[in-house]
Amino acid sequence: MGSAIVKSGIPREEIFLTTKVWIEHYGYKETKKSVFESLRKLKSNYIDLVLLHQPFGDYYGSWRALEDLYAQGIIRAFGISNFYPDRMVDLCSFARIAPNHGHRKDKKTLIVYFTAERGNTENLANYIRSQIGGDIVKSKRLNLIRRRI
Repeated sequence: MGSAIVKSGIPREEIFLTTKVWIEHYGYKETKKSVFESLRKLKSNYIDLVLLHQPFGDYYGSWRALEDLYAQGIIRAFGISNFYPDRMVDLCSFARIAPNHGHRKDKKTLIVYFTAERGNTENLANYIRSQIGGDIVKSKRLNLIRRRI
């Protein structure tokens, strides 16, 4: 992919690169190693979006690694993939930086997206509300998470 990007002549800033960290690369050190390997393969000095593939293994350590890589400017955004609402809420409770992108396929193979931009948490709140089938305003735990993001 990296060679194709270079050969295309398209400026890097006009290409949006996304990659996932697979569960066999979870944990703080392994996730950082995986992202740097992706950078090497993509022949880029940053990645636009990195997703954690599933909520298994040491996804807490992986999340910390992504938070640190984001703070260093190595990744521009990061989020989750295939996380069910309870795992997403769990991660938001743990995270210094809440997921700013996520998607998953439900049982009907529909894809659900959310984005939580700084200062605008309505999309994330609506996503959680749609998944738990309730009023987020009545959930003390979810409101605490929502205030954090």
